[in-house]
Amino acid sequence: ESLREVYTKLKEMGREAVCGADMDTLLEKLALPDCLSNMVESARKRVCGSDDTRLAVRANSDLVLTGYLDTLYQIYGKLKELSFEVVCGQTVTDLIELLGLPESLEGIVMKAKSWVCTGVLADIFEKLLGLGQDTVCSSTVTELINKLGLPDNVYDLVDQARTFICKI
Repeated sequence: ESLREVYTKLKEMGREAVCGADMDTLLEKLALPDCLSNMVESARKRVCGSDDTRLAVRANSDLVLTGYLDTLYQIYGKLKELSFEVVCGQTVTDLIELLGLPESLEGIVMKAKSWVCTGVLADIFEKLLGLGQDTVCSSTVTELINKLGLPDNVYDLVDQARTFICKI
């Protein structure tokens, strides 16, 4: 769900029902996982705020950005808890299913996945630099994977890092 969709659903529920409900109740009524509580809270603040507050929020898109970033950081944290093989070896759709998230969060999950997998690429790059450019460029990707004790499923990442190092 997007913040706008959650806001619309909360608005349809009515101010009294939304502003008086606890977060667990709202998440249940919206059929959303706990990890989206920050997004729901942002939408609830928008529904429950004073008329002046709601006008100010419309004029300022910071609330939308805050809800997005909170959700992104939560999903990133959950992906970091999983192994590299699971995160970088799965499709975004598989990760959404694994985390029990709605499909509408595909873009956020894709961004969080890229953060996790890019971080791994940076680690591999550092390790390869530690071996020295001559060693890296005179070795095959498979040999480098074996030298570094990495799993075979990082072949493409090692290849990317090796290609970059050898072009320096």
